[in-house]
Amino acid sequence: MACDLCAGIAATEVLKILLNRGTVLCAPNSIVFDAYHNQIFKSNIWFGNRNPIQKFKLAIARRMLKN
Repeated sequence: MACDLCAGIAATEVLKILLNRGTVLCAPNSIVFDAYHNQIFKSNIWFGNRNPIQKFKLAIARRMLKN
């Protein structure tokens, strides 16, 4: 079900771009859809990967993946 849901969302975004309808969010913005609770969450990472907090999180993830 998750693959079908992701494919549907991706296809909808492509159609929005091709038909020039609605707004399409690009990085560092993101949309998370929780199918279980039927909720949509929108988030934004200020400065993208240049954000010091994001750099810290990436460093922790890299350290965890090395072990």
